[in-house]
Amino acid sequence: MRGESAGERGLAGLLPAAQWSALARLGVGVSFRQGQIFFQQGESGRHAYVLLRGAVKIQRSEPTGGQTILTVRAGGDVIGELAALDGQPRSATVTAISAVTARLLTGEQLRRFTADPAVSASFLHYTMARVRESAELRGELALLPVRSRLARALLRLGAGNGPGDRPEVQLSQQDLAQLVGASRNAVVVALAELRTAGLLTTHRKTIIIRDRSGLAGYAQP
Repeated sequence: MRGESAGERGLAGLLPAAQWSALARLGVGVSFRQGQIFFQQGESGRHAYVLLRGAVKIQRSEPTGGQTILTVRAGGDVIGELAALDGQPRSATVTAISAVTARLLTGEQLRRFTADPAVSASFLHYTMARVRESAELRGELALLPVRSRLARALLRLGAGNGPGDRPEVQLSQQDLAQLVGASRNAVVVALAELRTAGLLTTHRKTIIIRDRSGLAGYAQP
C-alpha cells in the first residue's frame, strides 16, 4: 500500500501503484458530462465504475420524497462496486458534478481483480472505510452545528481532490445543504463566515480551500 487513507486518494491511495494502473486499464473507457447520471437508485447493478478524473455525487431518494446527498466521490474512487459484486439493486443515484472520465467494469472483471491477494486487503480496507465514513456522517448530522458539519464536509471533499495546497470543491450550495443536512440559507451563512475568516473563496458552484488547518479548527464541535 502507499500509506494514504481511503479519504485522501480513494482506492488509488491504498493499492500498490502497479495494481492501480492495472485497474485503470480494465474494462472500457467512458466519459460523462456534468449533470449526466451514471445509474439510478433501484436499478439492477451489473457493473462498476473506476473514476479516473472528475467527481460525482451519490444521492438517495427518501420515503418522504426528499433527496439526501450521501457523499461525493472523485478520481481514484470506485462507484457501484457492491451492486456489481452481489447483483442487488442500486442503493443510490450517482450523478456527475463535473466532467468525468472513468472505466466501466463488469461485475466479473471486478470480482477477478479483487480476488488477487495483492488487491483483496486494500479493497476490503477501502470498503470498510466507506462504511465508517457513512456512520461518522450520521453522527455529525445529529450532534454538530452546521458550521462544523460544513467544515468537515469541505475537508473530506478537498482531500479527495488530492494533496494540492488549494483544492477545489465543485458543489452547489443546495448540494452542500443536502450533504450536511441543513437548509440552504444556513449553508450560505456558514460559507460567509468561513470566507470572512480567509479560509476559502467561492465562485459559482466552486469552493477553493485556502487554509486547510484553519478550516480544521472550525470542524471541531
